[in-house]
Formats: sequence, structure tokens, C-alpha cells
Amino acid sequence: MREEDSEQIICCPYCRATYEVGCEHTLAIVDETFNECHGDLASEQYDEFRTIIEGHFLRLLKSGQREGLSWDDVNVNELWNVVREDYSPQDEELSVDMFAFTNLFIKLLEVAGGKRYPNSLIEGYGPGMTSVIRLFYAEDPARVFEVARSELEARLHKEGR
Repeated sequence: MREEDSEQIICCPYCRATYEVGCEHTLAIVDETFNECHGDLASEQYDEFRTIIEGHFLRLLKSGQREGLSWDDVNVNELWNVVREDYSPQDEELSVDMFAFTNLFIKLLEVAGGKRYPNSLIEGYGPGMTSVIRLFYAEDPARVFEVARSELEARLHKEGR
């Protein structure tokens, strides 16, 4: 992985370890091209946050609340609108738009105190195999995920009608 423009070496803002060496401050490596999140805890949390959103929306849809709902949060609202349009009453599960979800996940990490590496990063292996990466660090990654989860729950329950 390298900076898109400068090829500069990537270092942790807390301990100055290089990205290649790694450190306990790495919060998440978010691939915006393929909508993935790398890192043991980060990958688990990415999947868990998506499960929370899908479960919340599925409960609303199964209770008949399909029309007239909107959220104060633009990203949550975008996720809802796509799910609502694609939902069929026979569905036992649903899936969110992954681009909108990844964007929300990034915003949650930032709000929770994750420190985003300031420059654009790319990871590439040739044409058609290059990804836009967002790298996050935190002094206490587990705490940042706790705060991000609380923020997600709060946003999901701030429905405007």
C-alpha cells in the first residue's frame, strides 16, 4: 500500500511504526472500491454494523412500516430507501447497499475518534485490481468501535417522520 501521489511511507501517528510492520493502533483498513474492511477486529465490526442495520430495517419492514419513514442521517436514509425499494414481504433477510454502508462506516469511525490517514492511499496489482483505501488509526481501537457502535444505534433510532 502506498500514498497515491507521493509514494510516501505510511507511519502510525501514535508510535511511528510503518504500515508494513504494523502496530496495535491500526483501527481499520477500508477498501472503498470493493467495499471491504481489513483487520481482525475491524472486519468483525464492519460485518456486525451491517448486521445491526439490516436487522433494524427488517424489523421495521416486517412490522409494516414501509412508507413515511426517514432519518436525520443522510447515510442511514440512503440505506433505508434502497432496502425499502428492494424489500418483498416474503424476504427473511435483506442486504444494504454496500457503497452507502461503507460510507456510513467511515463516517462512524471518524465521529468515534478514529484518526484517518490524511492522504489517499491505493493498493494495486495492475489494471482493474487497484483499490482506494482509507486507513484509520486509534490510540484505543476497541474503544473507538464501542463509540462507533453507540453512534450507529443512536442514528438508527433518530427517525424523522
